[in-house]
Amino acid sequence: MVSVDTTQTSFKIKLDLYDKLRLQAVKERRTQAEIMNQAIEEYLERNDNQTKLVE
Repeated sequence: MVSVDTTQTSFKIKLDLYDKLRLQAVKERRTQAEIMNQAIEEYLERNDNQTKLVE
């Protein structure tokens, strides 16, 4: 079932990075999407906080 608040996207990443992500997902018993969503949210939050410091 697809959630209404998600979208499917496609992009290229380095093969070794993908392999690490896949392995980490298995270790944490999480999906790759969960890890990527968390990482992107944290990145954007950090970026937003840095932008506020500059303003």
